[in-house]
Amino acid sequence: MTNLKPYPSYKDSGVEWIGEMPKDWSLIKLKYLCSINTGDRDTQDSEKGGKYPFFVRSDNINSINTFTYDGEAVMTAGDGVGVGRVFHYYKGKFSAHQRVYLFTDFKNLIGKYLYYYLKSNLIFEVKQGTAKSTVDSLRRQMLTDFPIIIPEKRQQKGIVDFIDYRTSEIDNLITNKQLLIKLLEEKRQSIITETVTKGLDPNVKMKDSGIEWIGEIPEHWEIGKLKYLAEITMGQSPDSNSITDLEKGIPFLQGNAEFTDKYPVARYYSTNSKKNSKINDVLLSVRAPVGAMNWSDKVYSIGRGLCSITMKKEYNRHYFWYALSVGKQKLYSKVTGSTFESVNLQDIKELPFPIPERKEQNNITRYLINIEKKLNLIKKLTLKQIVKLKEYRDSLIYEAVTGKIDLRNFGENSSDYNTYEQVAESAASYEK
Repeated sequence: MTNLKPYPSYKDSGVEWIGEMPKDWSLIKLKYLCSINTGDRDTQDSEKGGKYPFFVRSDNINSINTFTYDGEAVMTAGDGVGVGRVFHYYKGKFSAHQRVYLFTDFKNLIGKYLYYYLKSNLIFEVKQGTAKSTVDSLRRQMLTDFPIIIPEKRQQKGIVDFIDYRTSEIDNLITNKQLLIKLLEEKRQSIITETVTKGLDPNVKMKDSGIEWIGEIPEHWEIGKLKYLAEITMGQSPDSNSITDLEKGIPFLQGNAEFTDKYPVARYYSTNSKKNSKINDVLLSVRAPVGAMNWSDKVYSIGRGLCSITMKKEYNRHYFWYALSVGKQKLYSKVTGSTFESVNLQDIKELPFPIPERKEQNNITRYLINIEKKLNLIKKLTLKQIVKLKEYRDSLIYEAVTGKIDLRNFGENSSDYNTYEQVAESAASYEK
């Protein structure tokens, strides 16, 4: 934004969260700029593979085979978690949920300008209209009297063009960084798979493991089934009257819904647990999605969605964590259940694993932990960059639609059109 300057003169808007506005802009209530209505469909009206988009109260767009609107519209969620955060802009034939607000029939207002304006600013008004930290619903009065500051339509178009161009560049950068994270995860899993099935010595003599998904293993390694390497405890849910959200009894895990990157976070407690994990067990999800894993950092009461795996002392539990992250892929071929995925105790007991000597298990573990640290550092930095890029994008939109930057001549100079590198540099400057 280094080449973008403020307007030459400003005046007080009279609205706290807007502050000053360009002197020749107008402040008008939304009800005078467009028609405000709600959709007329319900969630159950969705039709998979439908011909027309069906806008609901989330970022996801459903489909439907009939339409009730044909034209240009801006939409926002009327209630639920999407209030002040979910917005859609569309031109064409569509339907909308009955709790989605529609803005149509624009007067002296470009529809997409309103889309960016609401997306950037409606949350300020919503927060002022409620004492709650989370807003349940958007009252119609909030919208009809919502203050809009606008320049004349030619300037509105210039602002829209600016936002479209700059956000497209930023979104491309975000997509590339998200792809990098995906590739890092694929690389991580590839290294783990190669290491726990082939070892660290590239010159070691190999033999056929006799198991297709494992392939060849070092000649001195063995293959063993999990039932001989560990104690496996299948979960069993306690009586419902023994489950409480009060911190008494044993932390209860129904399934992988409580999992995080490493350790679970229990939402409930059980005063009459039937099956428990041990400290340092591997917790494995046996119901949809099958294969999610966490460490048991304390004793947990485990429900039917989980099993706990206690490795025998002669085996390095971290090595088998990595081996299980590969071996669990085999569980997917065992998945049963018409309504949800699941595997049984026998499936888990019969899982085969390559077994090196204990010293080699230790060496492999150290190597993989070091690899993961390096990859996780890159991932952490990339996620931070994504957050900053999103903040930078939001800042650009806000400054454009509130007149903090003068865009009257945008596009007349080739320097207005930044390269990816310049956009990234501007985002980095924003971060500082």
